[in-house]
Amino acid sequence: MRTYATMLRNRPDFFIHSGDYIYADNPIQAEVKLDDGTLWKNITLLEKAKVAETLEEFRGNYVYNLLDEHVRRFNAEVPQIVQWDDHETTNNWFPGGVIDERNPRFKQYSVTSHDLLAAYAKRAFGEYTPIRFDVHDHERIYRAFGYGPSLDIFMLDERSYRGPNTPNRQTTLDAESAFLGPEQLRWLERALKDSRATWKVISSDMPLSIVVPDLNPDVPKGTYEAWANGDDGAPLGVCGFEAL
Repeated sequence: MRTYATMLRNRPDFFIHSGDYIYADNPIQAEVKLDDGTLWKNITLLEKAKVAETLEEFRGNYVYNLLDEHVRRFNAEVPQIVQWDDHETTNNWFPGGVIDERNPRFKQYSVTSHDLLAAYAKRAFGEYTPIRFDVHDHERIYRAFGYGPSLDIFMLDERSYRGPNTPNRQTTLDAESAFLGPEQLRWLERALKDSRATWKVISSDMPLSIVVPDLNPDVPKGTYEAWANGDDGAPLGVCGFEAL
């Protein structure tokens, strides 16, 4: 994780981490045989040797990152503002989703419910990242920060309130075409209108314009994972209804 040492040398005022803070769905094996026949040995943990399914395994993914001296030094010296995306839970997850048996990862999981995995994942995320949860909603991750009079930062949560991954061509706003969810969208609109800062940074854990297909084999081809849908016409889907 030497990139953290490079960032630290630049003495940042703070660091925005836009999700995928861990890769709970990517195990690290103790040994890997290379193409030339030699054996590469990794540093790993018992909890990191398989996909995360229990609270202890999700916690172990955060502990694994802290084994790196560059990460620990950076964490000690630089304030961080963190949001989550999919790999804190499992690849391309959404509320109500299930890891289907057509997905090659299915055999790695005994827990296939996205919601159950996300519940463990959010608990571990809250324990190992610098986040202050809302006193009225302990499930809420989206939030805003003021950095002096000139800068306001708005951290979104584009996982917890979205509908399922679809072709993203909806012509009506409903639970399927949701991305931020109505409450978060109202919060963002209100917070932006109330902000008096010169600069407003909106941190989105998903790309706005890059087309991101969902390549999991258990979803139909032409299914998209982010805001964009690859269509050159009028905005549809989440872009048509939730873009500000």
